[in-house]
Amino acid sequence: MRMRLLFSLCLLVMIPVAASSQTTRVEGIRENSPRLHALVGARVVVASGNEIENATVVVRDGVIEAVGTGTEPPPGARVWDLTGHTLY
Repeated sequence: MRMRLLFSLCLLVMIPVAASSQTTRVEGIRENSPRLHALVGARVVVASGNEIENATVVVRDGVIEAVGTGTEPPPGARVWDLTGHTLY
């Protein structure tokens, strides 16, 4: 019985704390990072022994959309020069 009472008391104390810790809506200017990225000039390792030199990787909303050497960065994409880097 005491344990239930103690538990109920803890819940009553924690409810206002949880309600006050909620975030408020952002007013005004917000960050609007591009969701379309082009990683250009990198060496891409597709599988063991299968590598593409000087490749472009297009990523839209966190999903790889295209990989290849003839792939052009789409309009509006944030272009990242990764010359000298390797992507797996």
